[in-house]
Amino acid sequence: MSEDLRLLYELQQMETDIRQKKKRLGELVELQKETDDLKEARAAKETAAEAFAAYRTQKKELDDEIASLRRKKDETSERLYSGKVKNTKELSDMEQAIGAMERRIAALEEQNLEVMLYLEEAETEAVSSEETYKKLLGKWARAVTHYKHEQMEVATAVNEQLALRKEHLKRIPASDLKLYKKIGQKSSGVAIARLRDGRCTGCQVGVSGEKSRRAYEGERVTCGSCGRLLYV
Repeated sequence: MSEDLRLLYELQQMETDIRQKKKRLGELVELQKETDDLKEARAAKETAAEAFAAYRTQKKELDDEIASLRRKKDETSERLYSGKVKNTKELSDMEQAIGAMERRIAALEEQNLEVMLYLEEAETEAVSSEETYKKLLGKWARAVTHYKHEQMEVATAVNEQLALRKEHLKRIPASDLKLYKKIGQKSSGVAIARLRDGRCTGCQVGVSGEKSRRAYEGERVTCGSCGRLLYV
């Protein structure tokens, strides 16, 4: 009888180990997902890059508009002082146009200077956030490599344990296996508990001296508290 109980106890150990390894496989899959820090760093990097691109576009537009106005002002000035225009009103209009363009250029240059400052800050932030993201990405990638390696080892161990369990089941009588499953369903998958120092290790309740004696003599005894088979 004690040999049959030993086989059941070994089966339980195998199944417990398999459950733990499968649980670890699930944890490893979760650990390989992007971390919140990495997601936040990528979002910050993208936001900084967008801001930098926006200021760069704005500065180019200002540069282009200033350059266009300067060319137009120079052309108007050249025509004004060429002596070819004789009409007084036209000359006055040209002078006013040149003045307006000069004021517009001054305003745009002031705005351009402000944008340039924002552009420099945005570039610094874009570079900094890119570096932060790359560091976190590298750290995460190294961790994932480690987790993948462990995942492969654990999966191999599970397959090996499943193969051993399959062979082990052949050694257990059908009636014993039926009893093992019945008790396990009522006891969170743990059908057998060690008897240690007069106590059931499954529920930590003391076992009577008579039951302990019978268990040590090889009889099949169950805990009066949790109903598990007692194994010594």
